[in-house]
Amino acid sequence: MKTITTDLYSFTELTQEAKDVAIQNFLSTDREYYWNDEWLDSLKALAEYWDGELRDWQVGAYCHSYASIGSIGNASILDLSGVRAWTWILNNTGLVTEDFCPTGYCGDFAAFAPLVAFCTRPANPSLTIGQLIQQCCDSLVEDWVADMRHQDSEEFAEDELLGRSDEELFTIDGSTF
Repeated sequence: MKTITTDLYSFTELTQEAKDVAIQNFLSTDREYYWNDEWLDSLKALAEYWDGELRDWQVGAYCHSYASIGSIGNASILDLSGVRAWTWILNNTGLVTEDFCPTGYCGDFAAFAPLVAFCTRPANPSLTIGQLIQQCCDSLVEDWVADMRHQDSEEFAEDELLGRSDEELFTIDGSTF
């Protein structure tokens, strides 16, 4: 029988070259995106805000991503624009401010950012409520995709490995033990 002794290191103890190997190994593992449920809850909250339902959506880090809301409770509002749209929103849903966060997740800020901007100062008088709803969907999807891509970045991997430095050990070359 042979006994082999291996020294193990936390991520912070590795050389930069070994850290790079550990990061690449981390990124090459099949990981699920952490926050899908929370982003989806924000999208559903947006649909609920407009008394609509989530009609169709697809979100992925490296594919065509989109979302749309349909079956708006009061479909006649979709073509309102400018001051009429602003007045309808104010009278029927209330003024939405930048701290509006119905689910408590940061995705709400992305979902409602176009609405907040519109309520603050409707810059485009020809923008309809229907277009505004789509802008809200697009804003949320854009941030959701950016967050997914961030999870595939070296910066994210390094932060994750630093956070696990007490529980995950590596060999001198950066391989996970």
